[in-house]
Amino acid sequence: MLLISGLFIACYLLITAEAVARFHRTAAALLAALTTWTAWSLSGGGPGAWEALGHHLKSASEIVFFLMGAMTIVGLVDAHDGFSLVRRAVRSRRPLSVFWIVGALAFFLSPVLDNLTAAIVMMTVVLGLTEDAEFRKWLAVSIIVAVNAGGAWSAIGDVTTTMLWIGGQISAPGIAKATFLPSLAMFLTVQILMTPRVAKLPRLPAPPPTKEGRSPYPVGVQVLFLASGLLALLSVPFLKIFLHMPPWFGIFLGMVACWTLAELFHRKRGDEARDRSSVQGVLTRLDVPTLLFFLGIILAVGALQASGVLGVAQSFLDRRIANPEHLAWAMGILSAIVDNVPLVAAVQNVYPLDRFPIDDPFWKILALTTGTGGSLLIIGSAAGVALMGMARVGFGWYLRRATLPVLVGYAVGIVIFAFSN
Repeated sequence: MLLISGLFIACYLLITAEAVARFHRTAAALLAALTTWTAWSLSGGGPGAWEALGHHLKSASEIVFFLMGAMTIVGLVDAHDGFSLVRRAVRSRRPLSVFWIVGALAFFLSPVLDNLTAAIVMMTVVLGLTEDAEFRKWLAVSIIVAVNAGGAWSAIGDVTTTMLWIGGQISAPGIAKATFLPSLAMFLTVQILMTPRVAKLPRLPAPPPTKEGRSPYPVGVQVLFLASGLLALLSVPFLKIFLHMPPWFGIFLGMVACWTLAELFHRKRGDEARDRSSVQGVLTRLDVPTLLFFLGIILAVGALQASGVLGVAQSFLDRRIANPEHLAWAMGILSAIVDNVPLVAAVQNVYPLDRFPIDDPFWKILALTTGTGGSLLIIGSAAGVALMGMARVGFGWYLRRATLPVLVGYAVGIVIFAFSN
């Protein structure tokens, strides 16, 4: 048990210190999965370890397949310039108006697109709106907070909520009903606290000539693919509720529908357009390392559960923490430093459904805190890391200007959750 724990911790340190160690986090995650399961098989698990691995592989594969389908749908929309329509929604030259419009769009896009995709889409819009470096940073903060808060109230808006949904800990209507108001309160709190600083920024200059005319697709086609993509994503929770269809199956159904639309649209176009905008082209651009990272992490945590390490952790937590919801609060703070995927995966394995059934307040507060806690630091979420490079937001700049407002918003969200649930 000590060997398995040591292997997991060593590999996880490689993940957290990726930039310093110069060791890709996906390789570290897969190394953690392979070494921990091998160690468990050799040290006591025997042949039964591989049977347990098959059980955990099924759960992990469902999440990976779901994310693959969602990425493909979003990629198809982007390949047909569907997201360029979002830019047309931001017309104001007043910084404060742009600040609120961008934040609101990000908050309501992330529950459908997932928070990382929504962040990249909105930051791409921002880069076309202004060249003011300082204003871009404030908009980046707004986007990070908005997409993380928006993703926390949707079953498909964040990897952690998707994990809890597929794992049977939450339902799509249950998480939306319980966490929408707290998530919205957190977003609004941070926006209000940062408004005085943004209001002092100078008026934006007239925008440069747009590049929208260079798109090979007319507006009607852009609307068609954006609408079909959003419909495919939004249909997944309804297919699970009414037809009891597994989420990965539902997302694949939507992916094939969008794929069929793309094939019909491109059947008379040239090979170059087909290669660039077809599903085949989109699949070549999928973020496969991220998918393998999730697979490795989930399987590694499964090894901790199968070997009894998480059982020991549960006994320790039960003795030390009387109210498990306090653990969820701490997990949210910790997610600003440690990736929230293994945190949630560990909690899923520590606390079974017979103790906390589906839609128990514990699972809902865990989804809220781990989804929004990453906004406390620029490195605390995938959206933050992505925008750190796109908007040139430094760790220190974010810490000085954004961490305190986000912490206040985080506390407000928890209080609203307590009163509304």
